[in-house]
Amino acid sequence: PTDAEEDWNIDRGTGEAIEFAMTYRIIWLEDAEQAIAQIWKAADAALRQSISDRLYEFRDGLIVDPEQVGESRERNRRIAFYPPLVLQFEVDHERGIVWIQDVGAGGSR
Repeated sequence: PTDAEEDWNIDRGTGEAIEFAMTYRIIWLEDAEQAIAQIWKAADAALRQSISDRLYEFRDGLIVDPEQVGESRERNRRIAFYPPLVLQFEVDHERGIVWIQDVGAGGSR
């Protein structure tokens, strides 16, 4: 297949685009990196495993469709509850980037 066919998943029978296959890049802002580092340092081994598992789950959702992750807030901002974490992020659709803005401990939803 050509690059265009791979990007748009062209149906070879009809030539119609079925689905746009876009993935988003995730960028952690410095404040969010510092926050997750503090949470990590304070956690015991079991909590670290939970944090790691939840971050992978969070990341996997963001890469494919960030609009399906968490709840919408003002503009392109969203909040996601992945106990034991609460993550705030912004989606830049034009550039295909998700900006992780803040992370907190908690998230009982």
